[in-house]
Amino acid sequence: MRKILIVLFLILLAHSVTGDVTPSGSKASLEVEVQKMLAALEMDEDTDGDKRITVNDPHVSGTERGDKRFWLTAEAGAMEVSGTYYLSNLLQELSLATEAGLKNVELETNRIFEPPVDRISRSIRELYWDGLTRRIDEAGLVKILSDEKTASVDGLRHVYVPADDQLAYKYLTNVAKNHTE
Repeated sequence: MRKILIVLFLILLAHSVTGDVTPSGSKASLEVEVQKMLAALEMDEDTDGDKRITVNDPHVSGTERGDKRFWLTAEAGAMEVSGTYYLSNLLQELSLATEAGLKNVELETNRIFEPPVDRISRSIRELYWDGLTRRIDEAGLVKILSDEKTASVDGLRHVYVPADDQLAYKYLTNVAKNHTE
């Protein structure tokens, strides 16, 4: 029993020292240099060099490369991220920061250790929804009709309006007058 309590104490101590999520569930974060951490993560865990961290990245015998454990380090502390899914989340968070042109980013553990269903739902809502939907207003129609996939056999772009929808017909007729291209 005493050994179990000591192990639990050490685990809780390690979590609080490394900046991981505290047992109470409060949010922890760590500010890191994006390019430095991204390069280190890819070097350590992307052993097949495909810019992804997957179960297909083999462990390199005799080294820690590809062991699915990575220490995220910063001036304010360190945090261990282990497991393919969580390492992949870390890679995505660092890649998003790179795309945003950030030199430093405050990485929140709740993003790295986010459950898969929650992460997918949030990602669709925050990152991908605008690309997955189309608006049928003036700005949206210009975008839709400029897409080469909407051309018919005669090369024209057509918008179907139900015969009994006078409001849509009037709206689209006015939009067409504003955009003769």
